[in-house]
Amino acid sequence: MTYRREVEKAIKSYLHPLGFKFRPKMYKYNRRYSNDIMQTIGFADETHGRPHYYFMRTFIGVSSISLNEILFELTDGIIDHRDYSIGPVYHCRLIYDNKPYSDYQYIYCEFIGDRPMEENIADLDRMYRADAQYLYDMYNTQKSIYTCSAHEEILPFNPIGSPCVFYYQPLGFFFDGQFDKAFDCIEQRIRIEKGGETCDESIECINAFKAMRKNLRKWISNGRQFKVDDEYIPSYGSQKKKEWMRL
Repeated sequence: MTYRREVEKAIKSYLHPLGFKFRPKMYKYNRRYSNDIMQTIGFADETHGRPHYYFMRTFIGVSSISLNEILFELTDGIIDHRDYSIGPVYHCRLIYDNKPYSDYQYIYCEFIGDRPMEENIADLDRMYRADAQYLYDMYNTQKSIYTCSAHEEILPFNPIGSPCVFYYQPLGFFFDGQFDKAFDCIEQRIRIEKGGETCDESIECINAFKAMRKNLRKWISNGRQFKVDDEYIPSYGSQKKKEWMRL
């Protein structure tokens, strides 16, 4: 058995009792936290030029089935994450002690061939308990997932710039009642895509954000709300819906 296979077997043996199942097509492990919330964990192995060594950069994700249904509707079916465990929470590094962005540290564990596998698993366990569980505990409600992009003071939204995650940002501001910011980030993403190289992917992205703009205008003018956990959001408060008819 190759060392890579030993590592894969050890990781699977650790995660399986925790309820995670490996999804080969997605190269990650999934766990159903509730009827709506999915938790994921995946690894990118780096040898750093060393034999029998893996630096396992770890990616932690949390998604909502219902939020992906809403995203599908909002983009007129252009963005469809309904069959994938993709969501607005996706991190491979965390901030510690309020350090600035440049001091981010990767979520990782190490598998070293010349130490017992039990010690390697202990390092995996250290990482899981300190970092993965930290994120799973932070985003364990629908509302925390729906609005995570509107609260960067907790953790920066999409710190690694994953393209598929940016689609959730306008929704985060919408559900948090920050309508101006929702439309600002839509316009920003459209400008970014128009300023780059034209390809099928950029055209799809532009069309998706244009659909968002159109549908959010409609939702806000109609005062549309969604039941999230035990409340209906967004809360329109004293804002007059007619003000958004001109957007």
